[in-house]
Amino acid sequence: MAEIVIVGSMNMDFVVNCYRLPEPGETISGKSFTRHSGGKGANQAAAAGLLGASPLFIGARGADDIGQTLEDNLNRQGVKTELITTDIETGTAHIFVTDDGENHITIIPGANGTLDSGDICSVAERIKDAEILLFQLEIPLEAVTEAARLAAEAGTTVILDPAPAQKLPDELLNRVDYLLPNKNELERLTGTTEIEEGCSQLLKRGVKNIILTLGGNGAVLANDKGIKNFTAPEIDVVDTTAAGDALAGAFAVALNKGFGLEEAIREGIYYGSAAVSRPGAQSSLFTSEEFAEFLSSRSE
Repeated sequence: MAEIVIVGSMNMDFVVNCYRLPEPGETISGKSFTRHSGGKGANQAAAAGLLGASPLFIGARGADDIGQTLEDNLNRQGVKTELITTDIETGTAHIFVTDDGENHITIIPGANGTLDSGDICSVAERIKDAEILLFQLEIPLEAVTEAARLAAEAGTTVILDPAPAQKLPDELLNRVDYLLPNKNELERLTGTTEIEEGCSQLLKRGVKNIILTLGGNGAVLANDKGIKNFTAPEIDVVDTTAAGDALAGAFAVALNKGFGLEEAIREGIYYGSAAVSRPGAQSSLFTSEEFAEFLSSRSE
């Protein structure tokens, strides 16, 4: 039995590094091209695996070389996999990373888009037996909602990273123990740019805790006890591609280890901060040993 189950997407990331984005109708020369294993769900699973949690990843892949490569890569990082193989191609992401470290991403869902409630019901016992369910929105909302229902009924802790941002029904939100939006996602969920007002709306709709991620500015925790700010370490940014996924995976692992909520948030912030110092998605993630060294260097 895996204590942490991640239900979500797996993609191959095709990454172009360039000085800037081209203007409409313009052709420019890029700096480099690489392929990285990615997908928000797989990234979060890889983070948990590298941190020693032995998580289970549930998702969908095509019967193609890309799907096999992604599955093999997860297994090498300590992640168990239970994947549905479809006739649709494995998902891909096409990422442009500019010199300022920002990324611009277009997702082709492929097999990720085929997951439905029936697929989730076929792995219901895996979800019910878990201590923590972590998921995102790169798979159909039908599958997400069913996974949350199964988890909530079994008393499994539910962590939702609401990305890519979309409107969510109350039947999903009121089953979420920890919601991890960034500022853009908070605005999409609530229609307001005001942090306190947005968090208040979501708490009233049933979310137990909101951890608003703010990149280099840290995070904000909002719950029925009020609002608390958390800072992030200063980092030379190389690539922000998987920073949020790294934070989510590390946060889930910390909770599973028995860390207090505030300590788990700090663990997530620091792990996410470490990830932006390296290029790529899963390739940017630190092992538990590397992360311990990173934390030690920050305390000196």
